[in-house]
Amino acid sequence: MAGKKDFNPFLVLKVEGVHNDCWTTKIDFPTQIIHYRDMGPYVKMSVIVPKKGLKKFVSALREYYRLFSIQTVQEYSRDRVLLSVIKNYRQSSLFKAIDGVGGIFFSSKSEGGVENWEFAVPTNRKEDVLEVMGETLDIRNVRERNFVVPNMLELSRNEMKVLKAAMELGYFDFPRRTNSSELSKFLGIDRTTLIYHLRSIQKKLGMYILNAMGEE
Repeated sequence: MAGKKDFNPFLVLKVEGVHNDCWTTKIDFPTQIIHYRDMGPYVKMSVIVPKKGLKKFVSALREYYRLFSIQTVQEYSRDRVLLSVIKNYRQSSLFKAIDGVGGIFFSSKSEGGVENWEFAVPTNRKEDVLEVMGETLDIRNVRERNFVVPNMLELSRNEMKVLKAAMELGYFDFPRRTNSSELSKFLGIDRTTLIYHLRSIQKKLGMYILNAMGEE
């Protein structure tokens, strides 16, 4: 819930729709834009794309944009890559719609022609941004929630030491490369203390993620 002293707080919107005359209607695999930067007549985007769909993705963007260039390509996961691309800005850009109301962009996911935009806008600009987006996007669904500023994730020095060792020795791997007895021996602490630290770390991570997602 928004605080009593809040004035025109941000509201998080999740907007689903079909973006007509857009490259997203030409691909049938999931993509995700995680960042963008306004460069005047151009926009720079960071996009996560399946490796097997990379060629088709590039082809689709080249078809729709007068100027398009790839700046970087790097591995994001076993089957996905992260691309940094620059393309010309269209007047109907949904990025412009979000910027125009002082919004905060989070991500844009697309699959099978359907786009899902998540962003925050001042409460009193909700209808404005939806009206502008609706000129380009065939909006199918809109969800909203209060914007919650995530708390900092604070781990103690001992928790950081345990987490670092657990990661390096493969405690969280599947299958595990070490067990709690071996890990506690490596750290020079008893197993009960190790389990206490691990559960504390898991609880803090869980609360941090739920808070960042606005879950109450």
